[in-house]
Amino acid sequence: MKKSAIDPPIAGNRNQVLMRAVVELVSRVQRPFMFRVTVVGQPPHAVKRVYELPALDDKDAAQTCMKRFEREMLHPSSILLAV
Repeated sequence: MKKSAIDPPIAGNRNQVLMRAVVELVSRVQRPFMFRVTVVGQPPHAVKRVYELPALDDKDAAQTCMKRFEREMLHPSSILLAV
């Protein structure tokens, strides 16, 4: 099977939300640290959201914001919202 020179872009659908997150440390004055997480979705959820939240580490902040973004972007009739 021959691969074409131009592959179609990876995109989500109404039941799958693809995204990336960038985490910035805002304050480390006291625990939990304050993080600013920028989440950018891929089409058809091409939206940029910025969240600020306290978390113990950057991984926890990213996971929390990505789950929140996914819940906001999923279609209301999706079975994944019940989970």
